[in-house]
Amino acid sequence: MVGMESKKKRIVLIAALAVLLIVGTMFAVIRSKSSPKSMPPAAETPAPTAVVTPEPSPEATATPEPTVVPTATPAPTATPEPTPEPTPTPTPVLVYGPSEVTFPEEDPNLVSKDEAFSVIWLADTQAWVTKGSFAPKIPEVFGWIADTREELNTVAVVHTGDVVENGGNPVHWERINAGIAKLPQDLPFIVSAGNQDAGKKTLADGLWFSQDFVKNADPAKTYRNGEGFWQTVEAGNTKLLFVALAYEAMDDAGFAWMRGVMNDHPDHTGIVLAHSILSYNHKGRSLYTKMGERIVAEIAAQCDNVRLMLCGHITGMTRHRETFPHPNGGTRCVEILRYNYQDFTAPKNMGFLRILRFDPAENTLEVFTYSPLTGRTHLSPTYRNEEHLLITEIFPEPEA
Repeated sequence: MVGMESKKKRIVLIAALAVLLIVGTMFAVIRSKSSPKSMPPAAETPAPTAVVTPEPSPEATATPEPTVVPTATPAPTATPEPTPEPTPTPTPVLVYGPSEVTFPEEDPNLVSKDEAFSVIWLADTQAWVTKGSFAPKIPEVFGWIADTREELNTVAVVHTGDVVENGGNPVHWERINAGIAKLPQDLPFIVSAGNQDAGKKTLADGLWFSQDFVKNADPAKTYRNGEGFWQTVEAGNTKLLFVALAYEAMDDAGFAWMRGVMNDHPDHTGIVLAHSILSYNHKGRSLYTKMGERIVAEIAAQCDNVRLMLCGHITGMTRHRETFPHPNGGTRCVEILRYNYQDFTAPKNMGFLRILRFDPAENTLEVFTYSPLTGRTHLSPTYRNEEHLLITEIFPEPEA
């Protein structure tokens, strides 16, 4: 009985094992069928190996490190040395021509060609008459003008105003007249009255009209008893016309008179004498004074024979060249010069005047700023470039 039972148990165990074996085999088959044949077991897309972009080796990568493209470090060339602002050359100034000018340190020896001639220009001599210590020197300055007349072939003396500091002060007039009296009677002396030449307000308030150079002027060449003057001068083949108008006479009537005189002498080279034309001419400042704007617009622009304009009033020196259309279709040039040394009152700086040296053969105007008292031809580096000028083509025929 017992043997029979143990035998049965063995049979059952074997059967169970057989069933388990069959089930395991079937499970393995099912599993193998369910996995895709195309995906090889381990070669499965090699884990993002290659995709793990091998760390960009500096050589292989096309993306160079933030290519510190040497931000085009501008080669030293790019840094042009700071162009020093054109410093006014302290060399001889040549205003409008090709040749060079030197600065004579002593009295300019202007012994010259027969054709060359000079005009002596005085301006703003008011400081001369206010210093009693300088008063005895005034006749020396005018005496030098008289003494060098032949040597320089001086054809006229002009003054652009502020002859005295106070037009109502008889002492001032007495001092300057002691100098004017030294001029030869036949040497033209043409004056444009400045604002200081008036009395309290006008010329009539002061002593202007009682001065000999006003009273003795040719009435036919005088405007309103001495508010303006004109004079013609012939130097060789050159015909000059000087027209002077007082500071207070710069009005419609005064300009009409001046235009009329200019237009009556079309064959003369017109030279305008006025106290105030050019302003400070600095950066931020106007080129002309208010009065100067009118003179340029109503005289220089409208009178075809005007070629030169002289003025003072504002201290220092400057010049300017204006151009205007000419009736023949060409261009007419007008030179405008200003000088005023009224602020230089030390004895060594007194007595300066200007020698305008015209040379028709060369068609030039050479300008010397000179003191007969010191023999100096320039005063300071500040104005050196303005104190000796060579202006070429001063009297050219307008080019068509």
